[in-house]
Amino acid sequence: MGEHTEDKQDPGKSEADGDKPYEHIDLQDGKDEILSALGSEVGEVEINEELLKPFYEDDEIDVSKFICGLLDKGLQPLSDPRFRTIINKMKSFNTSDDEQSMPETMLPEDFKKCLASNMVFVQQALSGNMIILTGSGSPD
Repeated sequence: MGEHTEDKQDPGKSEADGDKPYEHIDLQDGKDEILSALGSEVGEVEINEELLKPFYEDDEIDVSKFICGLLDKGLQPLSDPRFRTIINKMKSFNTSDDEQSMPETMLPEDFKKCLASNMVFVQQALSGNMIILTGSGSPD
């Protein structure tokens, strides 16, 4: 009675693969179809305009109203590192002599450019979809 042994193959391998367990898939293939289905371009996330309405002053965004709006939600935008990029970009739109101050108002297009790198985070913050921990570590 001969012992029959069956070669058990790793499910991720085929004989043709040798030591390569998985085939490389180019994620760029089909990217346009996926993004089209999601309704956005690469790197673009549109903010819900309703969230920005409270910050408009005439046809511009009032930066101090935006900062106060975040403070009202329990966030600390001037010291929170998640806002650092946004704040620095806002400062770059300042036209006064003080390079460290932010502009009083901004055109909506420029304001959105400042938010672009953290758009999802900002939307969650403005819509109240975040749990804010106080200094004690308990939710507010």
